[in-house]
Amino acid sequence: MSTAVVYVTKHGTTAKIADLIAQALGTATLIDLGDDPGSDLSRFDRIVLGGPVYAGQPLKRLKAFEAAHAAELLSKPLALFTCGMETDLSQREAEIAAMFSEPLRSHAVGAWFMGGEFQFQELGFFEKAVVRRIVHVTESVTAIDQVAVTALAQALKTAR
Repeated sequence: MSTAVVYVTKHGTTAKIADLIAQALGTATLIDLGDDPGSDLSRFDRIVLGGPVYAGQPLKRLKAFEAAHAAELLSKPLALFTCGMETDLSQREAEIAAMFSEPLRSHAVGAWFMGGEFQFQELGFFEKAVVRRIVHVTESVTAIDQVAVTALAQALKTAR
């Protein structure tokens, strides 16, 4: 079965996670919405959709893609993921709810929180200041959840 891993990224962590998902699936086509916002999904049998959360909200390109492709996303096996550095489980669930519409979450084989990174060299001045003040992090940190990557791939592989 052909699979598309569709994502949007701001600083590159989501691209890294999308690639890990593609590897866990064995083969998949990566589609970066920053490069290809109107991608045709008709040639794919399964879809993975994801992106990062910033200040509790998804990037607008992801929401626009979901709105434009809702019917097609709801017609195929679908897995959802989000990236971020939130550690509180209830906040992670709230971020997934903010990220994807209820119909998509209900249809999907699951929605996974993949963890993330603070890549200080990629952050702007304001972002660095916020991270330092709120999270008390002053250097790059990686916290990608490989177990979640594997779980998403396994769930999608068994979906029909």
